[in-house]
Amino acid sequence: MTLNKIALNTLKTAQKVFRTQNQSFSVKTLQRLCSTPSGALETLAMVMDLRHLLHEVKE
Repeated sequence: MTLNKIALNTLKTAQKVFRTQNQSFSVKTLQRLCSTPSGALETLAMVMDLRHLLHEVKE
């Protein structure tokens, strides 16, 4: 299973989290966000509120 598939499956499950935060993403939007490995990681980080870790890794 690729990182993109793992991210997409996780995000489909996490749609409830998005709705709780007054955000709504369709499955097509989630697929687009997860279409690249970096996009998948960034989107997962957004869901898990780990964006600060990505910024530390990029530096």
